[in-house]
Amino acid sequence: MKPDGSDGTSEVSHIMLEVIEELHILQPGSSVHISSRTPDTFLHAAARVIRQGHGYPSVFNPDTYIMEMVRQGKSLQDAREGGCSGCIEVGAFGKEAYLLTGYLNVPKVLEVTLNNGIDPLTGRVVGISTGDPCGFDSFEELYSAFMKQVEYIVDLKIRVSNYIDRMFAKYAPAPFLSVVIDDCISKGRDYYDGGPGTIPIISSAVVLVRSPTVCLP
Repeated sequence: MKPDGSDGTSEVSHIMLEVIEELHILQPGSSVHISSRTPDTFLHAAARVIRQGHGYPSVFNPDTYIMEMVRQGKSLQDAREGGCSGCIEVGAFGKEAYLLTGYLNVPKVLEVTLNNGIDPLTGRVVGISTGDPCGFDSFEELYSAFMKQVEYIVDLKIRVSNYIDRMFAKYAPAPFLSVVIDDCISKGRDYYDGGPGTIPIISSAVVLVRSPTVCLP
C-alpha cells in the first residue's frame, strides 16, 4: 500500500510472484499483502502460486495491521508504508529498531506457577514461590499466583534485555544499518544505541481455561 492509501501493486509485484513460482523460494520469506484495494488480477496470480503447496507466499491484510500500528501510536503514513517481516512481526519499515533479545514464553510461566516456581523439566527454581496449586480453593487464587509469576519473569526479562541492548550498542554497532533507518543520522546515534525513533511493540497473550485443578499423586 502506498503512503496515500492507494494500492501499491505494480509490474514488479507480478514479476516477484513469477520468480517465487519458478524457483520455489522459501528463504528469504515472501508474502503478499491483500487489502480491499488489491486488484483481482494480483489476487488470482498470488493464489496460483500458493496452491502449489510450498507454503509461500504468506498472506497478510493491510487493512487490519495498519489499524493495529496506528493504535500503537504510529502515524497513518508510517503504518501504510510498513508491513510484516521476519518472524511475522508487524512494523513501520525503516523507521524503528527491532531489538529482539529473546521471547517471553507465557505457557512456560504458567507451568512454573503450577509447580510453585520450579521448572519441572530441570528441577531448578526459576520463579518465585506462589504456593502449591493443590491447596488453591478457586480459579482466582491460581490466576493471582500466575500473575505474580508473570510480573517476576517480565521484570527479569526486561533487566536482561536492557543489559544485552547495552552490549550490542557498545560492542556490535551497525553503522550501515543506521544509515538507512530514520533518525539515526539526525541523532548521531547507532541503530542499537537509541538511534531509531521507535521500537515495535511485540505482545504475548495467554488464555486460562476455567476448569477444576487436578492434582496427581
